[in-house]
Order: sequence, then structure tokens, then C-alpha cells
Amino acid sequence: MLRRVAWHALVQRACQRVFGGSSGQHAANDNRIDRMRRLRSQVATVMGAKDWLSLVWRRSANSGRGPSNPDSLVDDYLEPLRKRLLPLGTIEWTILNEWAESHLRITSGLEAYDISYAISQYNFIMSLAPGRSLATDPRYERVLPLESTVDGVFKRIGELFGLTVARLPQGQGHSGQLGIPGSVVYEVVDNLEEKGFKLGEVLVNLTPKHHCVSTAFENVISVPFLTRFPVPSKSPSVVAAGGSISCMFGSLSPEAALVGLTEMEALDIASAFGNCLQHVVSRTPSYSYAGLTTPLPGISFAGSTSGIPIRDNDSLTQDLLKLLLLHSSALRRAIFGRSLSIDELSRDMPNLAHGINQIMALPLLKVLYESRFDLEMWGGGKSYWKKWQLLSEPIWNKHLPYPKHPDDQWACSAMGIFGANGIPGLRYSEIWRQIIAFDCFSAFTEAGVRQDHNSEKVTDLFLKYRRTVLDPGTALSCRNAFKAFRGRNPLLEPLLQYFDVSNRLDQQEPTSGPSRN
Repeated sequence: MLRRVAWHALVQRACQRVFGGSSGQHAANDNRIDRMRRLRSQVATVMGAKDWLSLVWRRSANSGRGPSNPDSLVDDYLEPLRKRLLPLGTIEWTILNEWAESHLRITSGLEAYDISYAISQYNFIMSLAPGRSLATDPRYERVLPLESTVDGVFKRIGELFGLTVARLPQGQGHSGQLGIPGSVVYEVVDNLEEKGFKLGEVLVNLTPKHHCVSTAFENVISVPFLTRFPVPSKSPSVVAAGGSISCMFGSLSPEAALVGLTEMEALDIASAFGNCLQHVVSRTPSYSYAGLTTPLPGISFAGSTSGIPIRDNDSLTQDLLKLLLLHSSALRRAIFGRSLSIDELSRDMPNLAHGINQIMALPLLKVLYESRFDLEMWGGGKSYWKKWQLLSEPIWNKHLPYPKHPDDQWACSAMGIFGANGIPGLRYSEIWRQIIAFDCFSAFTEAGVRQDHNSEKVTDLFLKYRRTVLDPGTALSCRNAFKAFRGRNPLLEPLLQYFDVSNRLDQQEPTSGPSRN
């Protein structure tokens, strides 16, 4: 484990220095970027919109993505968040430089290609229990049996949402026909609305053999494999799928199967199961992902939804479960069936060595910069006539406490903006994902989940989340689903409060917030 972490860090830094967004070695060039801007502007004109940004938001407004317009997004969310985070980011930048000089032996100050590497190393070291190393931190000891832990976690999480989740015998279930070696199939059955009705299956393969380990994720990832495709009686379609299938793949070492899981791996598995449930529980037929109310004759959407832009609530259940498990010791004990070492670590132990527990504002400020730059790139007015570098420079200076690298060609490598499956004008989704997750988490905090996860208020809230978020699924309006659960539009305050609490300069937090995957 120690060798893997060290090797990953070294390779990450080397790749960023030679091939990263600050190296200027991406093949794209200024003329290509400007040509894409002109072409998209022409498309918008043909479609009756004043600019590309207006066209994108006109289409996305119907599906309920985020605020109703870009101005509201900036004024009500992005700009207030920037103002609150910039002072904290400036402090983090100073501390990170001082820490890197003594711990990473970077004596001349952090350069652009060092920053992501330094942040990941700082956060990893600071996430260890005070006075412990990776080899002695109890959260990284393999003490949880793989099969029984996964069985129990899936069963108990399912019960929170009125579901029965059970492992199927080898070879049974629709997923068993896929023939993935070493996979295990779990059946998800409704125990709330239609008792006994099978909603779908979750195929799990956490310790792949041979060369099947993915390099695209750290520990665990969930992938929608088949979306339910109920066919009306008069439909000419010959393809039907009564339930959905979701896959959970892992890159865990063979030790996980032989010795057991670490607590951190178990937390990743538990939160990733939220994404699986969000796909499997949804009652929305797959053709709704394409905006259709009925399936087209002879066309099936049963196999994939990959070509449709991701909804803002696509990872909401995963993010929510991670927040709940990190911040509610009562819920952790209930889900894992035992106390974890996290429960024994003091959350108020002073951090005398470094003074701040996690570098969180700097990465989020970088995403804020990218979001604002994305909005300016595709907007009309004066922005349309400016080169992308002239748009980028003032936005960078407004958001980040360190200077921009002179060779930084981030825009050239931003696949979310320029890639074939990109969503230009909607880069804000990474920020919005965290805003809605923390707002949903605040509902459980208000209900008292930290003190008693089994109270009537908390139990009713889990079932309300099931009916308003899981049952409709991500094919429906995120805005309407959130309003049905919270009764209002998302607020920024829960996310800001988390930064106020988690980044106190005089305490060490052993855990952090949700990752951005």
C-alpha cells in the first residue's frame, strides 16, 4: 500500500510536469479555439439564440439544470462563493508553500505543475491520524472481511431507503449472463411502494484479476450498464428490459479479498453503492434520457445512456452517503455493524505541525475559475470579440492567489468544453454538484442524524429522499427533484458552513468532504 501511494504520487507529478495543463504541450492552438467559438456562435444564430451560451441554457433550463440563467448562477452562487473562499485560499497557498519546502524538498517555491501534486500529498498526510503514519494508521489496516462487509453494507443502506438488497447465488440473475469473472450479483427489491417487486441488479467486481485494473479511478466506481425499458403494449419494439443493471468496479489489491478491506475502502464502497441505487431504483424508462415520452419504433435505448449530458444530480446519492457516513458516527456504526477507528479519533486534537487540516479552497477556486471562464467563452457581447487569453487572464487573477503559468494552455485540454462529448457552457456542474449535496446533507443534519440515525425524523427523511429523488431518477428535472425534497431552490450556506467548520486553523479533522469523480 505504501509503495503504491508513493509511486502514484511520483508518476502524477512527472506527468503533470511534462504533459499537464501547464506545459503548453497540448496539440490544440489558438486558431482552433477561436474557430470553434465562431462555429458554435453560428449554430446558435441558426437555432434562434443570440449566442451559444443562451442556446445551451435554453435547452438545459427545460431539464432543470441548476439556476434558471447564467446571471443568477454567477450572482447568487459563484461570486459569493469566490468572495468567501479567496481569503481562505490565500492562507492555504502560503501554508502549502511552506509545507512543500520542508516535506517535498521543493525549495524554489511551487510551480504550476507542482500544485496539484502538493495538494494531494498534503491532504493525504493530513488525513492520517495524528501521530500516525500510513503503516500505523488504523483506518488503513485490513480488518474488514470483504464478502460479509459488502453484504452487510449493501443490506443496511438498502433498508434506509425501503429496499431489500441480497446477494444472489452464483450464476443467477440477468447480470450473471454477462460472464464477468469474479463478479457477484446483488438483487434490489422494493419493500416500500410495491413490496416484492424486483427493481434491478447490481453487479460487483472489486478485485479484478490479471490486467483488468482500471487506471481511471482510485478505488471504486459505479457504471450504469442497462436502463429499464418497459415497452407499451402497442409498441412495435422487440427489445424490453424490466429492470436496470448497475455495475460497481474496483481497483482494490488482491489483499482485499484475502485479508480484508480497510475502513477507507469500505467507505468508498458504501458511498459508490449510492450511485448504483440511484440508477437501479429509478422508475424512469431509459428513452426519457433522450427526451422522449414513448420509444421510437424499432429503436432501443436499453443498452446505453452515455451520449446524454450528465444531470446535475447524477452523483447526488453517492455524495450524500459519503457526507452522512463521514459526519455521523451513529450511522457509521449502523451501516458497518461495528465501531470504526474513525470514531475513536479525537476531532478536536490541535494540529501543531501545520495549522490547517485540508487544502480544500484552492482546488475549488480553480474549478470556480474554470466555470466563470467557460461562461465568458460562450457568451455574447464584448466577450465574443476577445481572444480566449484576454478572457482568461482577469478571471484567473480574480479567483486564484498565485500567478498563472506563462505557458498555461488549460483551455486547449479542457475536454469538458472542447471534447466530442463536452458540455460547453455547463462547466459549473462540478460546483453545483457540491452545492446540492451539502444542501441535502443539511436536511439530515437538521433532522438530527448526527445524534440518532434511527429517529422518526431521520427515518422519514430517508424515505422522502427515496420517493422524491431515487424513484424519479436522474432522467427527470434535477431542479424539480431537489424542490420536491427540500421544498425550495438550493442554498449556498450549507457548503460555506462546511468550509467554516472544517478549515479551522486550530484543529485537525481526520476526514474530508466528497470527492469530485
